[in-house]
Amino acid sequence: MKNKSTLWLNLILVILLTLAVWYGRGEMVLLRTAYQKLNELSGENNQTKTWQNLLENSKEERNLIHQSLVTTDSLPDFIDQLEQLATSTRNKLDIASAIPGDKSNPNIKITFSIKGSYNNVLRFTSLIDSLPVQLQLNQASFSRENASGETKPLSLWQARFEIELVNNNLPK
Repeated sequence: MKNKSTLWLNLILVILLTLAVWYGRGEMVLLRTAYQKLNELSGENNQTKTWQNLLENSKEERNLIHQSLVTTDSLPDFIDQLEQLATSTRNKLDIASAIPGDKSNPNIKITFSIKGSYNNVLRFTSLIDSLPVQLQLNQASFSRENASGETKPLSLWQARFEIELVNNNLPK
């Protein structure tokens, strides 16, 4: 009888150990899966931090780029720059049109003319090229104007320009 009870006790113990191992293995699989997911999330978090660091570290460079782009909001400032440039070179500025861009072409198109002496018009032309903005010259024409139809040594010159101000809607 003692052998039978020991046998039953051993059998119950083996069954309990088997159940414990089976349960433990299931828990280990769950823990391993949870650990893998945690590592994946940690990796995504590290990647996010890397992008955030990259954006933060490039802030100064991006600001320089944004300063060279003229947007619809900063268009009046650019026109003021053109007027100051015309005044400083002793020319007269006449803006014919300023057309804001659209979704297909975000560039702003400006058509304007400048009047002054030959040297002043050329000086304005060279200075507009050195403005700290990204622009594309689409068309330029130069013509001579006489005040009263007579040929005079100090005749006026006119330059007509059509430019596009590059506006690549970059993130700030």
